[in-house]
Amino acid sequence: MCITFVHLPDPDDNSNIKLIVAMNRDEFYARPTSSAEWNGDLLGGWDMEPGREGGTWLACHKDGRIAMLTNIFTGGILNKEAKGRGFLVVDYLKKTNSAENYLESLHSSDITYNPFNLILLEPEDNNYSLWLYSRGKEGHTESCPPVKHRHGTFGISNHPVNKKYLKSAKGENILRGIAKSSSCTNKLFSELEKLLKDGELNWPDPQIEAQSHVKGEAGPFAKLSQKLSSIYIHHEEAGYGTRTHTFIIVDNENNVHFKEITRENGNWKTTGKKFGLN
Repeated sequence: MCITFVHLPDPDDNSNIKLIVAMNRDEFYARPTSSAEWNGDLLGGWDMEPGREGGTWLACHKDGRIAMLTNIFTGGILNKEAKGRGFLVVDYLKKTNSAENYLESLHSSDITYNPFNLILLEPEDNNYSLWLYSRGKEGHTESCPPVKHRHGTFGISNHPVNKKYLKSAKGENILRGIAKSSSCTNKLFSELEKLLKDGELNWPDPQIEAQSHVKGEAGPFAKLSQKLSSIYIHHEEAGYGTRTHTFIIVDNENNVHFKEITRENGNWKTTGKKFGLN
């Protein structure tokens, strides 16, 4: 499980912030991972799993474009022959295609992937545009074609973008409140961290329960569905949970404030970066 929250202020809000992003990466604790660092023009945390090295769940380009990936939950039933999804973030950011063109091409592609959401943010007219796309799984979840948003608050977890989990809707409401009450970057980081550390179970959740089965077969993780219903996940027995919190704030002076808090060897490591957009 992973969960991402995005806030794009309404132009009438007179906000001094252009963009807020907060994302939890949930993964097995033992999976090799590199904490956030620059890799060429890209800043993010990096998957170091053999065969998947260099993939990521979130990265931003020095030109301000941002890409994030969440897998769509299938209870653990996966196609082992499918192409890896973690390189989609890097592939988009290394190309010069617009988000719209990239997603339309991906949507029409016949390459087999396990189901996922791709969340793309690109600067446009001195603000940001958000593009959402879901690639579903036949007999399980429908695909959702690319859709553009110019403002609003969004929660995207391991569900298709048109069928939210309870925790996604809850986090959206919390983020709306944070965006209205906070304008200082440090205060925003503090409030966003509280959001991403919310361990309250949101159960029962019919959408999580429905996705835990594929064509009537319960996946191996179906029994863990209740424990996956919180924004922050900690399942020590399974060796699985929230590994990384990532926050990105872009202010009206075109400064990108990037902060990552990631679990390494049982301890939490903080990485902070700030850069101006070209």
